[in-house]
Amino acid sequence: MFSRKNKIKSSIQRVEKSHSSNDINFLLEKIQQLDSQISETSKAILQAQAVRIRSAFSRNNGFLGGIQKKLVDSSAENSLIWHQQKLIDLNRERRNAQTRLDQLTGQVWPKRFRKWLIFIVIWVTFLFISFIVLMGFFAALYFLPFVALMLFVFFIIKQLK
Repeated sequence: MFSRKNKIKSSIQRVEKSHSSNDINFLLEKIQQLDSQISETSKAILQAQAVRIRSAFSRNNGFLGGIQKKLVDSSAENSLIWHQQKLIDLNRERRNAQTRLDQLTGQVWPKRFRKWLIFIVIWVTFLFISFIVLMGFFAALYFLPFVALMLFVFFIIKQLK
């Protein structure tokens, strides 16, 4: 009843750095193939958008033209949705392959550090620009009475002449 149970869920494993270059080459080829598929899918998305735009601006207003326009619109929409889903899947697969390649080559932490550094630089830049804009706004509000006084004096002098 009072005995302590060993709750070992995982053990420390030794990581061997001797990965075969076949794994790395395979992942590099897979990433290149995925990049080309992503490029083709992006072009197909642009073509589907172009078809939708052309059908939206077509001048066939007759009965058959309307049916044809609806058919083309629905086909282009279905094609667009399918290609967008395929692009999402390809990007996910490429990201997983790149992560695995980074793990094999030991580039996980340097890339994470770079990503964090870029994130921090972007936020600091955003905060700095926001601070400058806010200070400019307060400076404009501060000088508004002086500008109004100068305009008032200018109009009085103008009236006296």
